[in-house]
Amino acid sequence: MNLNIRISEIHPLLRDIVARRTKMGLTQAMLAEKAGISRRTLSNIETGRYGPRRKNFDALTAALKYSQADRARLQKHFYGSL
Repeated sequence: MNLNIRISEIHPLLRDIVARRTKMGLTQAMLAEKAGISRRTLSNIETGRYGPRRKNFDALTAALKYSQADRARLQKHFYGSL
């Protein structure tokens, strides 16, 4: 069993964060500032080093302008029951 699979390879939300950030013309530093997290934390999330804590998830999805419905759906999918 390969234990070196990164979160981003198995979870589309993390790939979507990068795609949305890029589409909005934001650098990692810009998005991190909007979300109130460090650029290093965002980089670690985007590369799948680790998944976002719920507070970072909320900050990122707000900064990336996910709708409330999409945020709730993604949160349930990513973390399980709300």
